Amino acid sequence: ALAARGDAAAAAQIASAAARGAPSCDDEDAELRVEALNALIQMDPRNAQPAITKVLARRDSCSVPLRRGAITLAARSGDAGTSALLISTARNDPSLEVQAEAVRGLGRSSDASATSALSDIATSSKNPALQRIAVRSLADQDSPAARQAIKSLMSRTDVPSDVRITALHYAGKSDLTVANLSSMYDAASDRSTRQEIVSLLQQRPESEASDKLVSIARTSTDPSLRRRAIDALAARK
Repeated sequence: ALAARGDAAAAAQIASAAARGAPSCDDEDAELRVEALNALIQMDPRNAQPAITKVLARRDSCSVPLRRGAITLAARSGDAGTSALLISTARNDPSLEVQAEAVRGLGRSSDASATSALSDIATSSKNPALQRIAVRSLADQDSPAARQAIKSLMSRTDVPSDVRITALHYAGKSDLTVANLSSMYDAASDRSTRQEIVSLLQQRPESEASDKLVSIARTSTDPSLRRRAIDALAARK
């Protein structure tokens, strides 16, 4: 507050706290550093970027909370170089926690490079959890390119099945017709995919969705799917 009012000594103290590079495993120290970075962004955005970049360059385990806080602040800042910083962190930080925060930040960006990076992470990351977060972040972008990326993920055989199901979950809410979902149900060979489609049909208002659920309840050879379809029909009233 003093720095915001023009107190030079307070501003210098904030800049010093934000830029301090000594490793620390103290959670309180990490919280203080994040607050200092936040104050620096509000007070002097141009000088905040180098301080955030310096924090994110660290790779020690003690600085994970600090790096996570820094990437959250970077995502909120909307600076011109934010997308590049988020992409680099999402791909290179050794902590899944920090990578995940960067991926979520990319979901709030409208930059085409963010969409491309999320699509790449969703398809090529070696960590299925990060892949699923990338799919959710693509859904947060709600752009034609992001929606197309999600739809293409549904049919990829080189990604884990739970990643495909996550893509189906988001695409099925708006981008797929009931006819699409019905065809996919008939073509699916695994129970998890069919269960997700039943859940999506439950949420769709079209009468065709009820018709498909009735058909599943009557003809499916899988008792668990029949029960799920009946429950879905009951929920639709």
